[in-house]
Amino acid sequence: MPAAAAHPVPPPPLRYQRCGWCAAADFLPRALCRLCGSDDLAWEESAGSGYVHHAVAAPRADRRPGQHAVVVALDEGFHLPGVVVGAAARPVPVDARVRIVSVPGAGRRRPVFRLVRP
Repeated sequence: MPAAAAHPVPPPPLRYQRCGWCAAADFLPRALCRLCGSDDLAWEESAGSGYVHHAVAAPRADRRPGQHAVVVALDEGFHLPGVVVGAAARPVPVDARVRIVSVPGAGRRRPVFRLVRP
């Protein structure tokens, strides 16, 4: 039996829309830009890096231990709710850098992020 890959498999791309007229970015699929109303929207792929914009301190029954609900500001200019895994701090510090490890789909409702060590 072949050995498991030594490198982790990268997550599938996180896609978002960018307005060709005002350059606004949005994760939610839209027919018109939420800022200017233009229909000149194009799909792009996010690099998956950003920072914690907001962290929720209250635990919930639907999250496993070590998961923290956050809103992440992606470097491309849009915000995305998700969870941070593998963080011991409670709550996850605002402005902490994160990188996506799993995108929504295949049974996951929210993207999963990990803290990036400086």
